[in-house]
Amino acid sequence: MLTDLNILEHKFTRTVGALAAGLCLSQLPNILHHFLYLQLSPTDDLEDIPLDGCPLYDGSMCVYNSVCSTFVALSDLCGLYGMHCKYICSCPMWRNKGPHFNCIFVVTDPEAEGMHGLDIAHILCFFLFKYQGTLYPCTVIHWFNCMGDGPDIATGMWMIH
Repeated sequence: MLTDLNILEHKFTRTVGALAAGLCLSQLPNILHHFLYLQLSPTDDLEDIPLDGCPLYDGSMCVYNSVCSTFVALSDLCGLYGMHCKYICSCPMWRNKGPHFNCIFVVTDPEAEGMHGLDIAHILCFFLFKYQGTLYPCTVIHWFNCMGDGPDIATGMWMIH
C-alpha cells in the first residue's frame, strides 16, 4: 500500500509546552527531543543517549484538525486504479456537537497475517514543526491493547482496551 498524507486545515499554533499541557502529556517535550535525535542520527541506538544529548526544540508548531491520506489499495479497485482518499480527524469540537477523534490501524509487523500484524491507535493530535530547515509532520496517538489472541467468540470482532 502506498500512502501520502496531506494536511487539510491549519487550526492554531502552539509551543511544545502548551501542546503537552493541552493533551495532558507531560512527557511530550522529551518524546519530541528523542524523535529529533532519531531523525538526525537514524543509525544510533537511542537507549545509549541521555536526554541532554538530544537536540532541543522550543519553537512553535502548527496543530491541525484533519489530514487526508491518499493510498493505493490493489485489493479494492473501485477508485481510479485502486486510488483512495481517506480523511482522518482529530477535532476537539466537531460541528459544535463534541469531539471527533478517529482511530487508525498501524502496521507493526508486515510479516504477520491480519490483525496479528496490526495495532490500533486513537489519534490525539496532528502537528507540524520545522527544525533546521526540515518540516516534520507528526501525529500523537494513544495505543490500544488487544484483549486476547483472536476475535471475540460472541461477536467475531477483536476486542481492545
